[in-house]
Amino acid sequence: MKIIFLLIITLTLALTQVTGSAVIHPTNTGRPGLLIDEALTIANQYAATHQIEASQHYIDSARLGPDGDTGKLWMITWLPNENVKGGEIYMQIYMDKSVKVSRGR
Repeated sequence: MKIIFLLIITLTLALTQVTGSAVIHPTNTGRPGLLIDEALTIANQYAATHQIEASQHYIDSARLGPDGDTGKLWMITWLPNENVKGGEIYMQIYMDKSVKVSRGR
């Protein structure tokens, strides 16, 4: 009898977690529409065509991040080879292949 009671409690808790409002939904919605190699190509082409001097920089990071309610974006960071004030370059590459650039400290 005790085993049956524990099974019922376990099943009830499991169903509550699956159907209840406290269920945590994963933020990973699958493969991005734009792959990292494509994002890096777009970033390099953008830098070349918009006279962004990145030859004295290296890519420090390229990571997939959220873009508010619209999905995902690639965030690419270049750091200068030497400690130069204002030398960081940040690019946001959106899934529609548009680019936003900002500079760091």
